[in-house]
Amino acid sequence: MQDLRLREADIAIRHARPEHSDLIGKKIGETTAHLYAAKHYLDRVGRPEQPIDLVDYDFIGFETAERLLDLYNGFGIPLTRENFKVYSASGPVIVSLLKSGLGIGIATKDIEHQESELEMVLPELPAIEVPVWLVTHRELRTSPRIQLVFEVIATYLTERP
Repeated sequence: MQDLRLREADIAIRHARPEHSDLIGKKIGETTAHLYAAKHYLDRVGRPEQPIDLVDYDFIGFETAERLLDLYNGFGIPLTRENFKVYSASGPVIVSLLKSGLGIGIATKDIEHQESELEMVLPELPAIEVPVWLVTHRELRTSPRIQLVFEVIATYLTERP
């Protein structure tokens, strides 16, 4: 969300409700996320058959391991901080790290259609519900041009299959 606060962008699609008072958002839907890894990474380390098999795999963290440990442990994947070799708060960076074969990480399901070199890991695990928010800076909401673009994007994203 910092890119909006620093005015590096006017509108952003995020997977979290805006928490800063200078940002406003509209929840436009939900998607799901799953575990993914590069096919060449899985070719090298093996494809797990059950959650416990992942105990020795490398993982890519979103921000910090603490946010994910409860989630993974709830899936029967007994990870510790040591499993997380690299972190990022950026979705595109996480996808690049996944494609580079640096480990397993969480990505939204649309990645399957965009990145053929990635493979879902343990597809039988429950999907992770992920909200989709359209976010803008509070001051820009008074701009007719930004309002129009915001509503066009919101309509497009809520009407697509």
